[in-house]
Amino acid sequence: MKVLFYYRGRESLGIEYLSAVLKRGGHTVDLIFDPGLDNNFYWNSKLLRIFHNEELMIEKAERFSPDLVAFSSTTNEYPTVCRIAHVLKDKLSVPVLVGGIHPTSLPEFVISNPDIDMICRGEGELAILELADRMEQGKDIFDVLNIWVKRKDGSIVRNELRSLIDDLDTLPFPDKEMFYQYGCFKELVQVISGRGCPFSCSYCHNNICRKMYQGKGRYIRRRSVGNMISELKFYKEKYSARRLSFQDDLFMLDGEWLAEFSEKYVEEIALPFSCNAFPTRMNEESIALLDKMGCMNLFIGIDAGNEALRKKVLKRNTAIEDIWKSINLVKKYHIPMELSAVFCFPGETVEQMWETINLVDELNPSAVQSHMLFPFPRTEIFEICKDMDLIDEDIEMRIYQGEGSIVGESVLKHPDRDVAYVLVKMMAVYVKLPRFLKPLFRRLMNARMKRFANAIFLITIPVVFPWQGFTRLRELFRMVYFTRRKLRSDAGQTINKAHGQTKTG
Repeated sequence: MKVLFYYRGRESLGIEYLSAVLKRGGHTVDLIFDPGLDNNFYWNSKLLRIFHNEELMIEKAERFSPDLVAFSSTTNEYPTVCRIAHVLKDKLSVPVLVGGIHPTSLPEFVISNPDIDMICRGEGELAILELADRMEQGKDIFDVLNIWVKRKDGSIVRNELRSLIDDLDTLPFPDKEMFYQYGCFKELVQVISGRGCPFSCSYCHNNICRKMYQGKGRYIRRRSVGNMISELKFYKEKYSARRLSFQDDLFMLDGEWLAEFSEKYVEEIALPFSCNAFPTRMNEESIALLDKMGCMNLFIGIDAGNEALRKKVLKRNTAIEDIWKSINLVKKYHIPMELSAVFCFPGETVEQMWETINLVDELNPSAVQSHMLFPFPRTEIFEICKDMDLIDEDIEMRIYQGEGSIVGESVLKHPDRDVAYVLVKMMAVYVKLPRFLKPLFRRLMNARMKRFANAIFLITIPVVFPWQGFTRLRELFRMVYFTRRKLRSDAGQTINKAHGQTKTG
């Protein structure tokens, strides 16, 4: 059974896990990859379309001749998934499967797409393996748990969810080779040590998933220390990894696990790394362990400076005292920290937006990621926006279709959306400025010059993100180079094989 994945962006741990499970099950897997340099979550540039490789990608798909085409889709990737699914469906005439958080959140909407034959809700590893096994054996596929299937007559079979994978150690290490061949990473390797989050932030998909999986097993799970260390040692040897990025929602969730892991990490891995944290889940012991391990970047979610907004709208029960206590601990150990700031919340005023900027500025981080609120479907904040008439029927459909971005124009009918746009674009450089320049920059930010703000954003990306700025740029250009080389190489090999067959004949 041959399964072809499509992905656009940088690297997908989700697809890497799916591929590893399929390969362990004896199936053949390949990937067509698009770095998306011309149009992505952050910009849309006609000038960069010269780097677009869609024709070569389609040619590769035709050469591979898959039995199943699979996509993993977030909400904002859904427009691209729809477009490529339509092309591949027309060229290959094989079933199309879409998994990820978007079909998990909006199963009826996604399965209604005429180019999509199946969707996968929730965890996909065991579901896609069972589906591939049955398709290969010619068996009925209409009762595979987690999978919704569209029959030829248009009717839909909606299967229930299977239980969550309780022991994550039973999964193979993610198949990073499929992305490595496209230059998606080199010195910086993404890893994850667990799944699930205990918090109920109103804008996060974890709320949706946790409710879906009630009665289906433990939502928060962690890999064993031994399993994790074995994976990291493998990456050091195979890819000469120099840095690691832990993608866990909250890396410091379990103090006992962290203490055991840190001891082995220092002895056997000893690579600088980044990870995510929540203000109320940090204490001196955990921060000291991160420092001992060599943490080079700690991402902490602040999101809003106004306490009432944080608690009532974002459902983040973090008092200002808790934030300062945590930040001071991080500073005590001199760990570089990156904070988050989000704008355009329902009911948020311009004054409250500046509260966020002022708080983050006072906290004095190494860098700040500033984003526009994008209310993902079925999240609690999506419903709040609807109740406050920030989302009408047209906007709701646009959100369902994945139109919008966390750094572009707001999709909401927010009265101060233009102010939010400028603040999102200029905040990262603002917090890096010397004090004597900040009054001038504040005046520029208040002037609401959107084009100027966007230019500032693009120019300063490599400078305002010391942990990832130039590294990300190098990765981006490496992806473009390796992707084109890989696609052309595959095409050349096919031509050579065809010539060889001709001569032999």
